[in-house]
Amino acid sequence: MDITPAQKLAALYNNACQVGRGVLRERGRDQMTVEQAQELLDQRQGITYFDYCHGREMKVDVDDLNEDGRLYDRAYGEGAYALVMMNLETGGSEQDKLIDGNVHDK
Repeated sequence: MDITPAQKLAALYNNACQVGRGVLRERGRDQMTVEQAQELLDQRQGITYFDYCHGREMKVDVDDLNEDGRLYDRAYGEGAYALVMMNLETGGSEQDKLIDGNVHDK
């Protein structure tokens, strides 16, 4: 299955958590749909790397399908990136909550 940048953004975002002062960003409290992810990508006009998104730590380039995800894993635990991507590749939903995105609280 071909994964779009919007699907990748929504899935990784939905498994991430707000950190630091990012918890003050009201928009980051809600899950992201693929449509919202596409709107955000359109607004960014070709910039596909996300350090943080609505206060959630990301550290991914959603247009790079060969990315290893080690920076995402550094935040959310070894294998977190691969788990989210494998779920998408096997037909899972971008809304599936697969990892404990609150690892920063531990």
